[in-house]
Amino acid sequence: MNKQILIIEITSYCNSRCEDCLRAGLNDSDYMLSFKDIKTAIKEIKKFSNNYTDFELKISGGEPTIWLDKTEKKDITDILLECENNNLNYALVTNGKVFSNKEQCKDFFDKIKYKGIHHLKLFITIDKYHGNYTSDDSNIILDNVLELNELESLECYVQSTVTKRNQDNLSLDFIEKYTKKGIKFMLNPLLPWGRGKNLIDVVPYVNLNNNDKSTLGDYENYYYVLGKVNNIWDTYDEFLNMNNLETLKRLNCCGKTITLMGNKYYYSMPCSGKEEFCFATIGNLDYKKYLVFKSNNKTIKKMANNKIANEDLIDKCPIGYGICGLCMENDYEL
Repeated sequence: MNKQILIIEITSYCNSRCEDCLRAGLNDSDYMLSFKDIKTAIKEIKKFSNNYTDFELKISGGEPTIWLDKTEKKDITDILLECENNNLNYALVTNGKVFSNKEQCKDFFDKIKYKGIHHLKLFITIDKYHGNYTSDDSNIILDNVLELNELESLECYVQSTVTKRNQDNLSLDFIEKYTKKGIKFMLNPLLPWGRGKNLIDVVPYVNLNNNDKSTLGDYENYYYVLGKVNNIWDTYDEFLNMNNLETLKRLNCCGKTITLMGNKYYYSMPCSGKEEFCFATIGNLDYKKYLVFKSNNKTIKKMANNKIANEDLIDKCPIGYGICGLCMENDYEL
C-alpha cells in the first residue's frame, strides 16, 4: 500500500509544558501560521495527496486547538472546515486540554457541527507526562468528548507515551474500560528527544549487536505486539531470538511521515528542523520534485533501503521510528 502521513504543525505555541515533549527546543522562535498560509498549504497538500492510495493529514503543533488568526477571525474549527472542503483525509492531534473543560468542549463540538462537519478523527495524548492521566477509573477529557460530541461519527485515539516501567504507563484496566466505549489506543515509546533527554533512565532501548530484549523493560510486550500485528514475527520465541538491528530494520517507518513546520516541509518527522531534509516551502510543494529530492539525498536512500552501515549507528538505540542514523547527532547516553 502506498501510504503517506503529513503533519502540519500550525503553531509552535502550546498550553502545556510536558516532561517528555519531543518538540522542545526545535524552533529558534515561536510561530503561528496565518490562515492564508494554511489555506495555501491545504490546497497543495490535497494535490500532493493524490499520488498516494492511503494519505492522512494530521493537524498538530504545538497545541493546535489554541491556534488563532485574529486578523481573519479564524480558529481551529475553520482549519478543519478547510480540510473538509478540500476532501482531505485529516485528523486533529491534541493534548486534550480544551476538552477537559466541559464548556469549552461543548463549544468546540457545537462550532464544528454548525459549520457542517459531521465526522472527525481525533488523536488525544493522555499519559502521566502530560499530566492528564490521574486515575485508572475515569478520565475527564475522554468522558467529556464521548458525552458532548453530536457528530455522526467520531474516531478517537488515545496516544500515550510508554516507558520501560509499567508504573509510568496506562493501566490495562483503563485501556480496557475505554476500549469498550469505542476509544482506540496507540502506545508510543518514550524517546530521548527534547525534554525526553531528562528521562533517559526510563527510555526503552536495545543493543544493536545482539538479540537481548531485557533492556526494553516493560515495553518489551508492547514491542512484541507491534511486530506481531505488522507480521514481522509469528511467535514470541521468534521475536526473542531475532537480532535487534534486524527488528528495527523490519519495523522501519522512515519517510512515512512528512512534517510542515513553520513554512518548511521536511522529509520525516525526526528530521524536522534539519535543513538538509527540507525539500519545499509553503506554496512550492510538488510531488515530482519531492521524488527527485529523495533520490538525490544519500542519507535518505540509506535510511529508506535499510542500508545504514554499522559504523553509522550507535551501539544502543532507542526504540522509535526505526533505523535513521540520527541518534549519532544527539547528546544523550543510554
